[in-house]
Amino acid sequence: MNFIDSLYSICEKGIRENMYLSAKMKINAPSKIVSVFRSMTLKTILIIVSFVETIFLASSNTPREGLEQIWILPLLFGSCVIIFQKIINYHKGGIGLKIYYIIAIIRYLIQPYLIQITNGDISPTRMSNLAPSSYRIALFIQCFELVIACLTIRFSYPKIILRETKKNKILNLHSEKLRMGGIIVLGFFIIDLALRFNIWFPALKILLLKKNVSYTAVLSEATFFNCIKAFLFAVTVLKATKYKPNTRGFYLFFILSIFLGIFNFISYFGSNRSFILETAITTISLLYYQFPKYRNHIMVITIPIAISLIFIMFVTKQFGVDSASEFSADTLSAKYISNQIEEYTNGLWCIGQTYQASIGMTIQHSIQAFCKEITDSLTIISGIRGFHWIPQLTLGTLSSAEIMKYSFETFDRGQMLSFSGDFLITFNFLGWIVFPIANYLVIRLLVIFEVKSKLTEHVFYKYLYIWMACLFALTHCYSIQTLLYCCVNFALFYWIILKANRRRIRVKW
Repeated sequence: MNFIDSLYSICEKGIRENMYLSAKMKINAPSKIVSVFRSMTLKTILIIVSFVETIFLASSNTPREGLEQIWILPLLFGSCVIIFQKIINYHKGGIGLKIYYIIAIIRYLIQPYLIQITNGDISPTRMSNLAPSSYRIALFIQCFELVIACLTIRFSYPKIILRETKKNKILNLHSEKLRMGGIIVLGFFIIDLALRFNIWFPALKILLLKKNVSYTAVLSEATFFNCIKAFLFAVTVLKATKYKPNTRGFYLFFILSIFLGIFNFISYFGSNRSFILETAITTISLLYYQFPKYRNHIMVITIPIAISLIFIMFVTKQFGVDSASEFSADTLSAKYISNQIEEYTNGLWCIGQTYQASIGMTIQHSIQAFCKEITDSLTIISGIRGFHWIPQLTLGTLSSAEIMKYSFETFDRGQMLSFSGDFLITFNFLGWIVFPIANYLVIRLLVIFEVKSKLTEHVFYKYLYIWMACLFALTHCYSIQTLLYCCVNFALFYWIILKANRRRIRVKW
């Protein structure tokens, strides 16, 4: 009888808990259903589009000889969405994976479709005709890149987020502030800029406020300037978060951080559009995540300015005009857009051309290309007194980018070589082993910086982690030389400020 009574009480308790949970679910049902519906809708749309496009491409004429199986790109993409659908949700709270997924949609859905509807036409001034075998190899490599990326994100993300969460509990960086070590390094940068003001300032451009009156290439000055403005922006954001909301101090530093944030990406040197894009995304993301209450205001103010800047830089550089007002949309065509996407996202032509340039290379030339890539990525270091000898080490040799471009043209028009194909040049026959490993490593770095940018509470580090996540999210738009150059040209020196700022230096007067 006791057993029956206890069983009855357990059942009664279970029924009550079940009724409570059911009532709770009903209250939260609308928001949960909407969330699930949105998630399922995105995945469903991607899957449907990929399989419809697969049928369209498979039933159409071959756009270029060697691309008979171009339909495999959308088919593989749709299959990966089904198999690895869990990784789609990993982007929440970060920006790096969002960018990578957008690039993947462009590479595996939009790019093949545009190639097909333009009959595979290429620009005769920028793109060469490739052997059919080169395109077949390009298809294989591009498919391999997606599979490696999905596997890496799927199995490394849970482990890295668990590890970084534990590490964050031990390391409390939120208590940090601008210390003497950071001030000393920033002071050194400022003194250098002050002494060479007449060299770098004429080359500085500020959107709608200042045009460059000098085309002198400034290296260390540009790096120091970019680090200073980025760090000062992060300082103001940190200051604002220290104050209670709706106080005078908060509003003062919040408004100041908006102004310094905008200045951070509207002031630049040269015409490096990708660096400006990364800076704008990082700046807006940091403001967005640190001030959730004012997200709408931040987006309304900053995004139109960022879009205007990127548009002006794209038009003036891409079409060789002095101002965006001279641009006419009539110059755009499906063929032009298709070719540009293929070039800027390491598309089939980029991979195929890089592979074709690697055929018949000697081991000696591969070693020279590898060394040249390293020295070229250290350009900023070689500009510092005492390191001028670095470029001399590879004088007279060609980098992978130059080998790829000079294999079909007599001068460099700025085409980007394939990230994966790069290793076929620098590592020769071993490149077939190295390029999958390299893809795994860069995607793992993307995940690491994505996770760190989500978990860290300190805005000094958060800025760097977001910036690095954006950089590695663009891996398949870059070559290894470009990735290294960007890391050295900005991230290294910003990291030096952070390391110096961690050290406690007591000054006795």
